[in-house]
Amino acid sequence: MPLAKLVRPALRGVVPRPRLFKLLDACRPVAWVWGPPGAGKTALAAGYVQSRRLRALWYQCDAGDADVGAFFAYLARAARRSLPRLTKEREVAPADFARDFFRALWDRTRPPAVLVLDGYEALPPEAALHDALGEAIGQLPPEGRVIVCSRAEPPAPLARLRANRVISTVGWSALRLTPGETRGVLRQLAPGSSAALAAVLHERSGGWAAGIVLMQQERRGLAAERRRVPDGIVDYFANEIMAKADRETQAILLETAFLPRFSGTMAEALTGRAHAGRVLARLHRDGGFVLQHAEPPVAYEYHPLVRAFLLRRAYAVLTTAGRAAIQRRAAALLERDGHVTE
Repeated sequence: MPLAKLVRPALRGVVPRPRLFKLLDACRPVAWVWGPPGAGKTALAAGYVQSRRLRALWYQCDAGDADVGAFFAYLARAARRSLPRLTKEREVAPADFARDFFRALWDRTRPPAVLVLDGYEALPPEAALHDALGEAIGQLPPEGRVIVCSRAEPPAPLARLRANRVISTVGWSALRLTPGETRGVLRQLAPGSSAALAAVLHERSGGWAAGIVLMQQERRGLAAERRRVPDGIVDYFANEIMAKADRETQAILLETAFLPRFSGTMAEALTGRAHAGRVLARLHRDGGFVLQHAEPPVAYEYHPLVRAFLLRRAYAVLTTAGRAAIQRRAAALLERDGHVTE
């Protein structure tokens, strides 16, 4: 029986996204699809492979792949080919081994072929696999393709490939559903739903696919400002954002939620934490629903549902006096630096 980490996910009730398929067509040789959880990255890659009838090697990354030996063994199993083995003698030079491995892999795989690495964010920053992936890309034949799905941007070891435009990115701004795609999703979930409901769900979700699914399942409270986030989404964000953040990051998130749009400097002034700007930049890089606007000055804002969730949490956990103090500081910052929120 094939391992789950080596099996391409089945497509059930997934709305095709031809506009993104065209983007992936142009992302050669490497497409890096990144965005927050629930953005439809895996479904996009699987739908693209099926639409373009590609011969895919599908690999679901996990923390165990920090061991490059395990990664190569599993990938050889997925390829069903006789490929070089990482012996103890070759462990001293994993990049050299990766070069030989991928040269043999591409040589023994009939085109059109694509290697899909899903869930790449599970790898720690220091994982040797980042360098190995660079070697894999270097050995790609002219018709070879790699698609990486991740919650984060390409890590530092791949910066040179990105700078040389070997890696092209499809980010959160592209992954967001359009109004038409939202209507298509809703037709799959609840046939007969009104266009008005689709419009409300699209506006509240900001085009976030998982948000549309969760809100459709629990429609109550959509009209009330303080209840804009249904309990199912509260639970989702509590697990995906707050449970994975340390206490200081949680405090930065809750306090900056009182600003609709803000710079790193404003976040530092509001929270009194000199590194708040760096925390926000990291959350953006890691696909944590923090949107970054690059125009000077660099500014951030939260996905609308995330901001509503954070405000709801702030009202629940902060004292009345503490919340009032944050709101006064936020108002003063907005009056001083209001141009950042435009």
